[in-house]
Amino acid sequence: MGVPDTWLPWLAGALLAGAAGLIVGLWWGHIGIAAAIGLIAYFLGAIGFHVRATDWKNLVAPLAMMALSVAVLVLVLSM
Repeated sequence: MGVPDTWLPWLAGALLAGAAGLIVGLWWGHIGIAAAIGLIAYFLGAIGFHVRATDWKNLVAPLAMMALSVAVLVLVLSM
């Protein structure tokens, strides 16, 4: 996709932190909100890289994960 190899550990860490934040957010809602927003930003970046690389067949996974992140954010904010 054109992502530099030096970014990969940081991107993996961001993704793991977002997932952990969603789990912690079950008890502390503000952490869950921040994690969901972070994951939405992460997957928007992933979608952008896939579109820029015209990699249409692998675009479904980041779109689905972003949709789930948006759903989590909407559910948390509606409580």
